[in-house]
Amino acid sequence: MPEGELFDGVHLEWSFYPALERFCVVFSMMKEQRLEQTRFKVGVMSEAHDPGSKERIWWHSKTGGSEEWVSINPGEFRTTPPELPCTIREMPEGFRDLSMRSILSRIVERASTVPPMSRFERIALNRAKSILAGDSQQACLELCRRIRAERLTSREQYQAFCDRLFDEYLFGMRCTVIDFTMAMMLFRLPPTLNNSIGEDWATDPGAYLRLYLEAMVKDPAAFPKLVEVAHGERSRALETVDKALESTMREMPRQFLHAAHQFLTAHCIVDMMVKGGVPEDRLPFRANLADEGFACTFAGIQSGAELFLSHPNTLALLLPRERDGRIGREARSFIERQSSSIQPNFTSTFGKILLAKAKLQSADQSEFESGLSTLLTLEEELSLLEYELEREWIDYSLLEAYQRVGNEEEAAKKAARIAGQSAFRIGLSKIDDDAND
Repeated sequence: MPEGELFDGVHLEWSFYPALERFCVVFSMMKEQRLEQTRFKVGVMSEAHDPGSKERIWWHSKTGGSEEWVSINPGEFRTTPPELPCTIREMPEGFRDLSMRSILSRIVERASTVPPMSRFERIALNRAKSILAGDSQQACLELCRRIRAERLTSREQYQAFCDRLFDEYLFGMRCTVIDFTMAMMLFRLPPTLNNSIGEDWATDPGAYLRLYLEAMVKDPAAFPKLVEVAHGERSRALETVDKALESTMREMPRQFLHAAHQFLTAHCIVDMMVKGGVPEDRLPFRANLADEGFACTFAGIQSGAELFLSHPNTLALLLPRERDGRIGREARSFIERQSSSIQPNFTSTFGKILLAKAKLQSADQSEFESGLSTLLTLEEELSLLEYELEREWIDYSLLEAYQRVGNEEEAAKKAARIAGQSAFRIGLSKIDDDAND
C-alpha cells in the first residue's frame, strides 16, 4: 500500500470525508514551507515518544531568532529553559518524506473510489480541490481589499460582514489562519480602540499590524483595551477547544480553525507587549500561554490527521498495558491526554471508542466484555448522520471482535448492518440536500 493512504488503505467510506476535512485544516494553518517545518518537528517528537516512559523529555529549537522548548509528555510549550531534572534534546532540521500537499492530493485522487454523497462530503471534496489549485496569498490580498473597501454604517452590518468573512476565508479555508488573523485584527481592532487606519495596508498586513500594535501598546488610552481583547480572545479560545473536544470528529476541525485564530490574536497582542517592554505584572496573562495554546492546537490538528494515515487498529495496539496485558490507568491517562486541551488529537467520545477497541483485543474475558458494552452503548447513543466516523469505527471494531471470538451469528448481523448502512449512504444525497434546503 503506498505511503500516505487514508487508514492504511482500509476502506472506510463514512470516515473518508471527515478525515479529508481534517487534512484540509492542517494545510490551511500556515504557509506551506512553515507548515512542513512544523510537521517535521511534530513528527520527530511523536516518533521518539514512548507512551510508557515516565521520563520528561524537552525538544529545543530556534525559530526566527527565538528559542523554544517543547515537551509532549505531558504537552507544554516554553520560551524559557525548563527546570531540571529533565532531558533536553536538540531538534534536527529537515522535512518529512511526504509533504502535506502530496498527502492531500492522494486523498483527493482516492475520492473517485468513495464518491461524495452528502452535502458535507461534496463541500469537503470541492474545498480540498480548491486548496490544492488555489493561491492563499491572492485570497488574502482579496480579503484585505474587501475589508478596506467596505463601508459599514451599523453594528448589524458590521457583524454580518464579519460573519461572511469568517465563513468564506477562515472556515472556507481560502486563507491560511495566520493571514486571516492578521487581516481581521487590522479590521476589528481600530473600532475597539477608538481609532482608524487611513493607510492602505492590504499588500502587507503583517508588517502593518506590527507597526500598529507597537503604537497601540504605547498608547495609554488603548493599552487597557488591548489587555481586555487579548484576555478575551484567549479565554474564548480555551472554550472553543473544550467545545471541540466534546463535539463530533466531523465538527472538530472547524472548531480548531476558530480556536487557532483566537489564540493567535491573543499571542500577537501579548508578544508586542513583551517586545515593547511591558512589565510582566501588566500583561493579561503569562507571555507564552497564547503561543502555547496555538502550538498545542496545531499539534492536535496535525497529529489527529496523521492518525488517519494509520491502520484503524494501530493506536489501540500501541496503548500501554499492565504486566498482565490488561488496559489500566496508564492507558486511560494516555487517551485522556490525547483528548485534552494539551493534546487535542481527537474528541472525548472518539477516545472512549479507541479505549474500548483496545479492550476488545484483550485475552481477559471481563475486559473484553467491558469494551463490548461500551461500544454497544455508544452505538445506541450516537446518530449515524452526526457521528458518521465514530459509528463506522464502532461497527468495524464490533465486527472484528465477533469474528475474533468466533461469534458467527453476531458477526453476520453486524456485517449485514454495515452493508445496509452502505446502501443508506448511497441514498443519503437527497435526504441531506432536502434537510439543508
